[in-house]
Amino acid sequence: LEVLKKLWDVRFVELDQTIVLDKAGNTSAALNIVKSHEGLLLTNKFRLQLNKMVDQDRLDLGILHKKNLTTQKLAHSLLMLTFIGVSLTVVIFFILMYRNWKKENQLRKKLETVSTLYHAILQTAQDGIIIINGNGIIETFNTGAETILGYRESEVVGQNAKILIPDPVHSAY
Repeated sequence: LEVLKKLWDVRFVELDQTIVLDKAGNTSAALNIVKSHEGLLLTNKFRLQLNKMVDQDRLDLGILHKKNLTTQKLAHSLLMLTFIGVSLTVVIFFILMYRNWKKENQLRKKLETVSTLYHAILQTAQDGIIIINGNGIIETFNTGAETILGYRESEVVGQNAKILIPDPVHSAY
């Protein structure tokens, strides 16, 4: 850039001299400066330096363009990877939800089967079966217990077990 400035300054001085001579009516002297060998050399040097700068700018622009394309490709790749990652996450989520739902349904069916079997055994047993929770509340009272104790299931379920104990023993309980 300094070389260009020096060349421009020299050429500008010559151009200024040419204009002064031309205004003074000395056109031939002005043309001689412009056509002089030294003037042409300076003009050519100026053009060469200017062309080098233009070429360097074009090269820099080409590099920037390539970097821009590389950056765009990288951004596109990152966007695609993000999309793939989110898609996989959604697919895995639904697979796990389906497996969980399927397992839950299997467990629910097993529970229903066990519960049905439990109630069938409980209600068909000849022996009296009473289930009392930790607070002393009757939770289950089967048909055998109804026959033995004379209470209906609807009368005792949810009541304290003390109601089943006869009076002399009831006070000790």
